[in-house]
Amino acid sequence: MPHKLLKYLGVTLLIISTSQCLSKCSKNLPYNTVDIDLKWEQEPQTIALNNLDIEDVFGLTCHVPSENATYFLNAKDGNVWEFTPEGENGLTTKSITNVGNFSPDNSFVFAAGSTEEQALFFGNISETTIDIYKLESETWNQVIATQDLDTWFPDANVDTSKFIAACTVEIDGEKKGCIIVSLVSTNNDTQQLGCLLFTPSTSGLKSINIKSAYNTSIAPFSHFTGMVEVEKGKIFLGKGYENGTIDRYDLLSINDDNTLTVLSLDNPNLFTVHNRPTDDKRPTWNIFPLLLEGEFPIYKPIFTIFNDTDKERIICKLDGQSQYDFQKMALIPDPENEILGKPNLIIPFHNALYLLTTITAEDDTVEAVTYKAKLVIASNKP
Repeated sequence: MPHKLLKYLGVTLLIISTSQCLSKCSKNLPYNTVDIDLKWEQEPQTIALNNLDIEDVFGLTCHVPSENATYFLNAKDGNVWEFTPEGENGLTTKSITNVGNFSPDNSFVFAAGSTEEQALFFGNISETTIDIYKLESETWNQVIATQDLDTWFPDANVDTSKFIAACTVEIDGEKKGCIIVSLVSTNNDTQQLGCLLFTPSTSGLKSINIKSAYNTSIAPFSHFTGMVEVEKGKIFLGKGYENGTIDRYDLLSINDDNTLTVLSLDNPNLFTVHNRPTDDKRPTWNIFPLLLEGEFPIYKPIFTIFNDTDKERIICKLDGQSQYDFQKMALIPDPENEILGKPNLIIPFHNALYLLTTITAEDDTVEAVTYKAKLVIASNKP
């Protein structure tokens, strides 16, 4: 019992401190955030995958801080895997209840709950309805059942071809789910953003009014490439475009009156992945906060993608305050591209990320392994 209590208290203190860090840790740092980079452990750790096929993964990933667990939901078959740390640098995984077949185009995940305890939520949206499920004791319980979107968007339909963006936001001392969709007006040929806020304590949804809402004609409207809370109340919304056009992002702010303000629009992102929302297998992106530990801790938003066309894994940090630059980060030393050129999966935790892949051992057997990385100040890297 004392061991379990200490573990619970440790996780609770971690959650409280990291929650405060979103609003306080980035002030008056004695180092330049440009110098923050990834430091990788040189030795890989083996892992039993429990029938997870790394060569054919495509889905959604979400970290739940209070559980110190990260979940991967595979769109190929609806199977769900729970990853937890094992030892100093390893991971262990187990398969849990299948969520059913889904498309990442119109589905989303987020962690929500109190600052001390959160749960994993999974949802999907059609043009007219929304469903949300909560993972409890490895069972999916439906908390929003085929609710009509007309309740919040009476004059528009959701355009799921533009994908769904979702992330965790902290409001009034509670971690909530923020969902952003692309709406098509039923009155004219315009699209605009729609925002829903999910409150886990009441299992309720409400529409968030977007101040200075921006509209555009249907043809050039972007598709979403990810969303993350970069500071308390400030949201980064990534947008991708067709025909090789440079990717962009918007900065949004959730205000105390539960309205959403557009801080800046269409900021250019010099790092671009050329793909179309109509692709049968678009690259799997992931965007999440990662903590630099130490005397002066800070969360950095991390963006990563495996581009199957170019056989390339890219990891970038979003650096800045009012504007964010995508800066490429260090990868595993792999001059022949024998590791990073194969399909791989990033499993993020609050203070570390793991690259999950396969390698060929000396006896020609194929092993599943993980490589662990943490944030460091580049000048402190050996």
